[in-house]
Amino acid sequence: MIDAKSLHAVLLTTVTVTKTITIAIIALVLPQSSLQAAQISVSTKQVTLSNFQPSRTVYGKLHWKGGISLSSTANGFGGLSGIVVSNDGKRFIAISDRGWWVKAKLRLDADQNLIGAENFLITPLKIARKSKQKSTHWRDSEALAPWTSKGMDGPLLVGFERRARLLRYKHQKRSFPNRPQRIRHPKAIASGPFNAELESVGRFYAGPKRKWLIALSEENLDKNGNIRGWTWRAKRTVAFSLKRFEDYAITDLAVAPDGKTFFTLERSFNLPNLPGFAIRRFKTTDLRRGKTIKGELLFSGRQPFFAVDNMEGLAVHKTEKAAIQITIISDDNFNRSLQRTLIYRFELIEPK
Repeated sequence: MIDAKSLHAVLLTTVTVTKTITIAIIALVLPQSSLQAAQISVSTKQVTLSNFQPSRTVYGKLHWKGGISLSSTANGFGGLSGIVVSNDGKRFIAISDRGWWVKAKLRLDADQNLIGAENFLITPLKIARKSKQKSTHWRDSEALAPWTSKGMDGPLLVGFERRARLLRYKHQKRSFPNRPQRIRHPKAIASGPFNAELESVGRFYAGPKRKWLIALSEENLDKNGNIRGWTWRAKRTVAFSLKRFEDYAITDLAVAPDGKTFFTLERSFNLPNLPGFAIRRFKTTDLRRGKTIKGELLFSGRQPFFAVDNMEGLAVHKTEKAAIQITIISDDNFNRSLQRTLIYRFELIEPK
């Protein structure tokens, strides 16, 4: 999460396609104390990644599969910091850093490019302690990950930052995830700088670390200035580090469906550098005690060349043709005059 005040010095621009799709749904004024889901009205625009080459589709090892911006005046909408998509890539569920669930259906064209979204629903996140339900510190949900191979249609893992903890939410077929259950985590996760601690979580449900959990800090750095991480199962914990890429901080991670690799989303919002985001891929077998791993850089880009906002959420899924697709979402910090909620989608280009 970024302090919204620090963003006023940064000019964020995004090239958009002129076509605007407005989804006419029920307007919402939903009290924070209510746990009832409601439909909301959200407008979407198609956007491009490159500000100077809007028709460009290949970025290193990633193929552009479309992007959209979302805007709504509905109470609770915004600040989206974590995302999980359905196994077919046609739906998503997200969380905000003020403790809201948001889910919707994604619109794809004939080539499976992202062109819009519709049928938005929103509801407050239920936390374990009823007495803390309205506390912003206790509702600072920053990370979201699938617990099983069912993706968003199974249990979901939520990571909270300011009061560092993990909760697993039970899937509800006709509603939002509910019945949170506390999940044990290494104590070191809560030892980082204030508001820069637990930023991303994941669970390996396949591969060499099946049933292990993984967490990365935002800016909890080791003695060499690298980003601290942990993977654990039951009482066994393996601490490691990710080699820091330039001045970027980790904002999310996503485990590949086969569990053999995981991906990171990273953000640069440090003056005098221009805003940027990066995506890296790591091998699961490199997760060893005390090891610093570098990973493979798939993309990095900054303003003014690319349309960049506060990129915070990352999800991956496998298509029917076994291609890995990456979906990212930005957190507008509820600062709608300067920032936007963006959803981008890429497909990983693998050597033949």
